[in-house]
Amino acid sequence: MRWCVGALVLLVFSTVPFEQGFTADGWRKVGDGIHYQKVIIKPTDTSIGGIVHAIRIDTKKYYLAPVISKEIGKLNADVKTMADVSGAIIVVNGGFFTPEYESLGLIIKNGQTVNKLKEISWWHIFQLKSDIPQIVTKSEFQVMPDIMMAIQTGPRLVIGGVIPKLKPSVAERSAIGITVDNEVIIAVTEAAPLSLTDFAAHIKELGCFNAINLDGGSSSQIYAKTKEFELNRLGLSFIANGIGVFLK
Repeated sequence: MRWCVGALVLLVFSTVPFEQGFTADGWRKVGDGIHYQKVIIKPTDTSIGGIVHAIRIDTKKYYLAPVISKEIGKLNADVKTMADVSGAIIVVNGGFFTPEYESLGLIIKNGQTVNKLKEISWWHIFQLKSDIPQIVTKSEFQVMPDIMMAIQTGPRLVIGGVIPKLKPSVAERSAIGITVDNEVIIAVTEAAPLSLTDFAAHIKELGCFNAINLDGGSSSQIYAKTKEFELNRLGLSFIANGIGVFLK
């Protein structure tokens, strides 16, 4: 189900320096508390193959916050622009939005609700509560003073280590997940249209005990830059909001 198609089309482009240092089955440290893994997907009966870019983040050293295009003076933007303006070291595309680039669903930033909860059954919430990352259902969610950020999206891809029944549609994908150690994993495909089930299987293998789908398709994009590393996987459209990673 697509809620937006950006008016301006971009070329898909990614840069990852020091390519020879990466393997398909291991994480590489690319910053203090930040690890990267590039998963090569071989063609199968349900996939044409491609790449999954994954970044694992130590939430004791970094916090997450929504980055909203209109709050940085843009109608819409790509994730690199969002990172450059906001000061985030990583930005991934976030939740759904209208063709007019109005964000859809709950967004909490700095403890303040900036967008209201939307009553859609398969949309749920990624949140930071007392600096602990959580994924909760819409019915479980309660506004609390210790929730500093939240974003509503969906569907859930991994629930307590189990992949639920998911729709078979195929598209480029992006997700945010949580490990058993409360680290956050962000994953985005590149030239790898996948079903939700196949994507969920890959991010579970990366270590996600819980995970939720972000607004994928043409919105799928991620930008990251540290002293040792740069990744610029652009999408096919500009977006209205993203999730930024900031140094505490």
